[in-house]
Amino acid sequence: AEIGSIRSARGPFIGLAKGYNAIYGHWGGEHDILLRLRGGIINNVDALVNPFDAYFRKRQISMPHNGFTSYQGFLQASGQLGYNTFFEAESFFLFEKAKPCGDCPAQMIAIGYPGVFRVSYDYNPQTGRYMRFKGGSPEIDKLTQAPVEVDNVIIMRTHIYPTYSQYADAKIDGKEGAMQAFIGGKVIEGTWEKANFDAPLLFFDAQGNP
Repeated sequence: AEIGSIRSARGPFIGLAKGYNAIYGHWGGEHDILLRLRGGIINNVDALVNPFDAYFRKRQISMPHNGFTSYQGFLQASGQLGYNTFFEAESFFLFEKAKPCGDCPAQMIAIGYPGVFRVSYDYNPQTGRYMRFKGGSPEIDKLTQAPVEVDNVIIMRTHIYPTYSQYADAKIDGKEGAMQAFIGGKVIEGTWEKANFDAPLLFFDAQGNP
């Protein structure tokens, strides 16, 4: 019913979306990136234009965090823009349910962002899922009040460099690097690969298996 908050476009996200033939939703963005998006580099729905009222603002939330969309609203706008709205995830990923592991080593994952941006995941062997924490507190879904949980966590290693005064870019398109996949309380060491801008982001174990 509500997806947000929707923020501005970032360079690496465009290539990630393009590789999966996704429709990219965003609220404006950097000047150079907006030129690329408006030039048709990827099917996108920009909230600054807000075609077919795909987006809305919530008055009780301060800007710039008050921009939202809905699944139905975004899907309808995408269809009316003539975009292909069919996505076959099985063409990119393998889907196998991991067996929960009670004494596996990958019980806690901490990503060293500073302060309130610190992110960690705590593995629950009963559910086989990872609960997400932000700034030391559980992340809670605003609509359901349920903790945010995921089946898989993948950490990619790449190079980050600053652009302009407040942005950062990540080297992903046409690159590869090390990765760790945390699934079912276990960790798989391997590599990630994105052959070019149009190619999907893929993950492989140490033996080269997807």
